[in-house]
Amino acid sequence: MKLKSFFASSVEEAMGDARREFGPEAVLVQSRRAMAENRQLGEYEVVCALLPENEAPSAPALDKTARPVKEQGTAGDIRRMIEELAELNRCMRRLQTSIVLAGTGTGAAGAPVQVREALAVLLDSEVDADLAQQIVGDVSTHVGGQVSGEDFIAGTHARFAALVHRHVMRLATTRPFGVEESGTYPRSVALAGPPGAGKTSCIAKLAARHAIAMHRGAHVVSLDEYRVGGSEQLRAYAAIFGVGFDALTHDASLSRILEEQRNKLILIDLPGFSHAEMDLAAQMARRLRNEAVEVQLVLPASLRAADLRRISEGFRVFEPAGLIFTRLDETETYGPLLNEIVRTGKAASFLSGGSRVPDDIEPATRARLADLVLSGVSGEAKTSWAAA
Repeated sequence: MKLKSFFASSVEEAMGDARREFGPEAVLVQSRRAMAENRQLGEYEVVCALLPENEAPSAPALDKTARPVKEQGTAGDIRRMIEELAELNRCMRRLQTSIVLAGTGTGAAGAPVQVREALAVLLDSEVDADLAQQIVGDVSTHVGGQVSGEDFIAGTHARFAALVHRHVMRLATTRPFGVEESGTYPRSVALAGPPGAGKTSCIAKLAARHAIAMHRGAHVVSLDEYRVGGSEQLRAYAAIFGVGFDALTHDASLSRILEEQRNKLILIDLPGFSHAEMDLAAQMARRLRNEAVEVQLVLPASLRAADLRRISEGFRVFEPAGLIFTRLDETETYGPLLNEIVRTGKAASFLSGGSRVPDDIEPATRARLADLVLSGVSGEAKTSWAAA
């Protein structure tokens, strides 16, 4: 196994360097702000590992007096450990389904097949267990309460799947900004979030989309004075799409820009704040509130549900008006998105996945979110759920 640190001005750039050197097999081990002594190499440090199929540990010199020691840490050992963890996760899912069914008063064996399938899909998508129980319980009541599996099989399978989809849609509230259909046009919007969440690329996509697709004026402001090269990247995008641009320091007057560009949608790129920088985040939040700037919280969909919740809680200081989910192309489980929408009471505004500007971003819709959450259907259930 090979381990190497890559330094760059952003986590995305460092991961790109890692994949160019290690190939698509590069495994992310850790990402963080670079230590002070390494800051000249780049603002962020990403540690990646390479586990090639046929890598063998180098053989140490033989010592006939030494006792034989079992080799540890080989690529095969790590893969076996991953497989065992995956099997343990599947067992936990089955146990969790049984526990949730018990909470509804129905045993796993006696539950209708549609109930079991719906719970399995929701839990596999990492929807919170209580929320999954609520969804399935409400739909079961709507269909007709606790009925036998035969009654379900007789004609309500597709109907049950459709009702689950519709119920998820009701929970997945959305409110895109600057979209004709939404009728909401905030004067200025700032994107807040942790380092590497994809805020800068989102700003570029939103500005380009607003200028090209919506045929409306937009102006980009960078308040990210900490990340090397961040402002220049946005400046280049703004020039390509004919969008105005300003880079401000913490002492510069944001009020002046907001007044000068008041007839346009102003998109503000903020620095990424880590957990240790919440004092700086609070100062920025007060500055934006004083200027009546709306804040959208950018959350990577590829994070675990617990990490999404922790980050969301940390950024409450910004009092975000909505959520933007990025990196949709880096995961296959979208339940945590629904968890955060329901838990925070904040509507999703945009969904982003991919690096193309401005193509890889779309206004969030209830139907799209429900499709993502319920996309984990497999096996015999796939046909009936897809048909619904």
